Amino acid sequence: MTSEPTVHYEKEVLENATLVAVERTMKKYADNLLHVLEGISGRLTHLESTTQRLEHMVTEFKGGADENSGATDGKLRALGNMLSEVNLRGTCLS
Repeated sequence: MTSEPTVHYEKEVLENATLVAVERTMKKYADNLLHVLEGISGRLTHLESTTQRLEHMVTEFKGGADENSGATDGKLRALGNMLSEVNLRGTCLS
């Protein structure tokens, strides 16, 4: 027969081990979540930068479309490339 203090001590040890295991698991998942969020933040920053460049190009395109058709063709190709990149990045985020 086991004494009451021994049973109480074993129960306390088991509870502490369970608590440590839960805390370790929570930390692992929190670290993984933080890593994923940092990646998303980087992608959003890149998307914002690309969008700003795109807005600038559209503004330039509107202002100079009639002046130089050769430059306009180059800008249209660049605009198409940027739109494709933004669309591709947007698809990766979803």
